[in-house]
Amino acid sequence: MMTPPSGESEEAYRDLCCLGKGRLPVPPGPGRPHAQRISLRVPEAYAGIIEKAESPVDALGPTDWYQAMWPSDASMPEPKFPRYQVAPGEERDSGFSLTRRCHRDDAREALIPGLSFQIRTPAGLHPLYSGGSGAQIAHRSGNLLRLVDARAVVPHSVELVVEYHWLVLLRIRLGAPACELVMDLTVSAPEAGVCASDQGSRLSVDNERGFHGVALLSGTHPGEAFVVAAYDLPTPQERDAVLNQGRRHAADFDATWAKLAALQDPSPFLSGGESDRDRNLVAAFVNRALRNTRAGGLITAPSMLEFFGPEWDFGDCVWIAFLPASRYMLWIEPGVWANSIRTLLAQQTPDGMVPQAVGSKYAFAYSQIPNITPCARDYYVFTGDSGFLATVYPRFKAWYGWWMTHRNPSGDGIIAMGSAGQDLYSAICEYKDNGTDPSDPEGFENTCNPFTRTKEIAGRPERAYLPDIVACQARMAEDLAFFARELGRMDEASYFESEYRRIRNWANEHLWDEVTQFYYPVERATGKKVMKRTNTVYWLMWAGLVPEERKAPLIQALFDSAQFFAPIPVPMVALNDPSFNPRCGHWGDGYVWPLDVFTAFDGLLRYGEWDRAAQLAKRFNEGVFKAVGDTFQPAEYYHHSGVPCGCPIMGTAGLTPLTFKRYLRDYRAGAAAREWERFAPRPMNH
Repeated sequence: MMTPPSGESEEAYRDLCCLGKGRLPVPPGPGRPHAQRISLRVPEAYAGIIEKAESPVDALGPTDWYQAMWPSDASMPEPKFPRYQVAPGEERDSGFSLTRRCHRDDAREALIPGLSFQIRTPAGLHPLYSGGSGAQIAHRSGNLLRLVDARAVVPHSVELVVEYHWLVLLRIRLGAPACELVMDLTVSAPEAGVCASDQGSRLSVDNERGFHGVALLSGTHPGEAFVVAAYDLPTPQERDAVLNQGRRHAADFDATWAKLAALQDPSPFLSGGESDRDRNLVAAFVNRALRNTRAGGLITAPSMLEFFGPEWDFGDCVWIAFLPASRYMLWIEPGVWANSIRTLLAQQTPDGMVPQAVGSKYAFAYSQIPNITPCARDYYVFTGDSGFLATVYPRFKAWYGWWMTHRNPSGDGIIAMGSAGQDLYSAICEYKDNGTDPSDPEGFENTCNPFTRTKEIAGRPERAYLPDIVACQARMAEDLAFFARELGRMDEASYFESEYRRIRNWANEHLWDEVTQFYYPVERATGKKVMKRTNTVYWLMWAGLVPEERKAPLIQALFDSAQFFAPIPVPMVALNDPSFNPRCGHWGDGYVWPLDVFTAFDGLLRYGEWDRAAQLAKRFNEGVFKAVGDTFQPAEYYHHSGVPCGCPIMGTAGLTPLTFKRYLRDYRAGAAAREWERFAPRPMNH
């Protein structure tokens, strides 16, 4: 059950979790500014520093600051959202500092430990990397940074790895004998909240934000030292575990660096001919996905978060609805996708319900569109991980049973969203809207769902047959049949194959309109079609429910600029539909969600429309890259005219354009069918 933090109303918490709104600034609790210093003797010189400084570096040149955790080259702007910040400070003699910023939480920023560094020699204290003409950025991309200052009093280099937002590693190499590395920690904490241990080489901090720690370690080579910093952990035990993990990774720092560099390298994912801006956008989207990977609490292993990433300390949910649009994560780190599925299934209730979203501290008390069996299928065909398949299959089978038992209002085996026993908000949230209230006519217009402006349905999704939900049920049955066959459970495979055929036949009998050559929602009580041309029709193609002879008018509408082929395709409702309402916002008529575009793209792949899939991918990426070109932040959703909307730091939304970039690369190489047919189940024989 979703439980709001102490001091927040449930309504406010639902808003921030479901709508992507940020928490208002909260003043810090008891605490006072605290500073403490630890130092480490580094007795021998590291000769490689000068060699590195004299070797060629990239074109980034001298710097006085650096925004870490940000894929960047010289053309990228300073990010508009909070971040770890590495800076020599305003004064040249202030040296190198590392701080972590907080979004919309300036009052609490003092609760996060800030670190600064100096070098002590017999002549006194000297700044560590103070910038200037002798300082160079030898490397920066994503979560990696290498700074070299060869002309300093003590030549040195600093390498920084942000492995997760809660774990930061630094390797410092000093190029002069008889040096001492001095580290200052500044933080707001109660008197008892800061302590030193480990013979003075470690500091632990306990304050309102959580448990933090920093350790200063001797290196394995002369002149080398390591810093391990752990932030915002929920318990002292987890803080200590993170510090120990950091110690292990510091011992093999080069391997840790190499792994992250490989994950963040955009070059394997480029199709050729990209501008500098487009290369940066690809790198930014890759890094955004990595930044939004989180573990902790109920999220037991690194998983994909829809919003909000490390800048935010709430709203950290793995979300059913958006996960399919994250296929590109397979090429970055497929285990993260598997972990995301496990996170959702781990909170399955005894009756089979899988929560709409799972956060680190809570799971939702209702489900959402059952569209994630294709994620499990994609992961399996990508990796061949049969152990994963054997684990998730019975859980998905139980979830299918839950839908048939608890979301089958007409008793005809075609599932619905919501139920008559739910409050309206929860029922609508099982679909894709955010709870607009039919009793508020003005607010009621702010909705995408075709049923909400249909008087007879009055906003209740269970009173309608919805094409995308019918498609989700069909895909779930089809995928379960595939899983059962792979696991040798042929009787169960036969059952789910028959379910798929039943749903396919029902959809073509009840949702199709021969006159307009389109599929529509249908009122359950009357059988009357809601004649509104929505993009949910392409979910039916995604599920393979559209017979070959009926696909042509749907594809024609998809690529018609007067209907769905807008500057950013595919809006919720056809632009020329008589019911199109420009006043709608969020999940509104004219708005584009990456999830829906990805589903339309997948539908084209399923029907072997390789050229059309490339056309759609190219148009979407051009519109999105133009829309976010100034911010380098993938948006939650877009107005079809090209305006980014909603939360601007989305993890999974940035993966849709990356998936499309990957496809376009293979398409141009003539390998689209060969590489992508594995993700496109062929329609079963009719």
